[in-house]
Amino acid sequence: MKKTFVIAILTMFILACGLPALSTTQSPVPPTTAPNTGGATAQPQNQMATFVAQTVEAQPPAATQPAATQAPTATTAPQATQSAPIGIAVNQNWSGTFLWFGSVNGVNFIIQKINGTSFTAVMAWSFPQCRVTERTQGDIIQDVTTATEQNRWALHPDFQSGDKSGTWLRWSQVESIGSGRCYLTITGDWWYAHVKSNGHLIGIHFTNSTNTQPDRGAILDATLLSQ
Repeated sequence: MKKTFVIAILTMFILACGLPALSTTQSPVPPTTAPNTGGATAQPQNQMATFVAQTVEAQPPAATQPAATQAPTATTAPQATQSAPIGIAVNQNWSGTFLWFGSVNGVNFIIQKINGTSFTAVMAWSFPQCRVTERTQGDIIQDVTTATEQNRWALHPDFQSGDKSGTWLRWSQVESIGSGRCYLTITGDWWYAHVKSNGHLIGIHFTNSTNTQPDRGAILDATLLSQ
């Protein structure tokens, strides 16, 4: 009886004290798993990258836009060679040829006198049958764009090509002063000539003061010999 009472008292005491050995055993709580910032998240990201890549590849290629048509560039006309003005002096002698009515005739154009912008000169012709010399009177023009008779200057080949530089001469044959074995007199006609900086002279010929067009194919082509 005493033993039973003692055991009962011990049992009650143990229950009252809540000894760990006899307390209710609880399942251990698993430790909180920290988010894996490495391999755990890399896989979804790689999967997402794969998905994006597959999506891009699956898209049809963008339509190629035709290149814009560029407006044609205007072709710039070649610039004519410009000539520096050449001084006109007494005794300058141009020797050359004049193509007239299908025949090529030799001629020398020689300055005799100068008065300001006016001059007198001679044209010594060498025709196949004879020789004849004509006295001329004319003007020296340094700026052809301000000269009178622009309608005639505009028909000069250099003027038409855009070369309006250099020195320009205009003269008329006014008197026959000598001939040999011929009775040819050439007066009342007009010449419009361009003298380039190298002395080369190109002239066109009008039969009279009223013609609006120069003689067809009539070109004076002469080289400066002396001055």
